[in-house]
Amino acid sequence: MKTVSAKKRCSACIALAALAAVAGLPAASSRLLGRPDLVKRVRAWSAGATLVAADAAVMQTRRNDCGPAALKMVLDAHGIERPLPALSAEAGLTGRGTSLGRLRAAAAGSGLPGRSWVLAPEDLADVPLPAIAYVRRSHFVVIRRFSAPQVLEVDDPALGRLRWPVHAFRRIWSGETLIFDPAWAPAPHRGAETMKTVHVRPDGLMKGKNP
Repeated sequence: MKTVSAKKRCSACIALAALAAVAGLPAASSRLLGRPDLVKRVRAWSAGATLVAADAAVMQTRRNDCGPAALKMVLDAHGIERPLPALSAEAGLTGRGTSLGRLRAAAAGSGLPGRSWVLAPEDLADVPLPAIAYVRRSHFVVIRRFSAPQVLEVDDPALGRLRWPVHAFRRIWSGETLIFDPAWAPAPHRGAETMKTVHVRPDGLMKGKNP
């Protein structure tokens, strides 16, 4: 018997396939071009989120600049105004995007120091916000705040502002997170558990601790 999440993914695939089929029809194609929010809503729903506002986030201008766009949103929240092209250059943006380590360096260069962590799911409730999170192992988003005890408000540079239940967000969150409070650290008992798999990555990210 299929699980609820499996059924949801299947339904999402069907919905996306239906949209793709409809988009192929000449009459419907022009309508969809005028309703990009509809496609975004389906994409958000397929990840367990709800699109709140398609224009409330700093949107990425290319397929690979979600990281600099996410960083710009965090800097804006701290009253630091930086243009997206400059942040892209400082984050060493390539055709494959950038890394948390490079985003951290760009943030520090803009006057906002941070630390990158691989966190346990239980750490999410204690993370200082806003923070940049790595999801689907290919995309950066900004966790803005908890809009309810178990619901996150997330700004996605590809979709807009989302309302995301914590349990659904955890399914696609790798744990890799850029925190903008250098004094913050995960709870000691959880940190001790992740120390068993400590390793340093090329971007300076460490599991369980941060230099």
